[in-house]
Amino acid sequence: MFRNGAAQRLKAGGPKVWLILRLSLAFVMALHELPTNAVKYGALSNNRSRLILNWAIVGGSTPERLWLR
Repeated sequence: MFRNGAAQRLKAGGPKVWLILRLSLAFVMALHELPTNAVKYGALSNNRSRLILNWAIVGGSTPERLWLR
C-alpha cells in the first residue's frame, strides 16, 4: 500500500480505548482512510511530508469524547 517510503513517515498513537462495536468500526475506518487518502492525494504523495494521527480521551462531559486529530 505504501510507496516512496511512506510507512516510515506515518505515525499513529494514543491511549488504549474501549469502544462499542459501532464506534470502533467508525474509528478504524478513519484510521484506514486518512493515511490511504494521504498516500493517494495528499501529504504522503510526495517524499518530504509526514502524517501524524493522534487520539485522546477528553473528559469533562458525559459521555467522554474521543478526539482524533
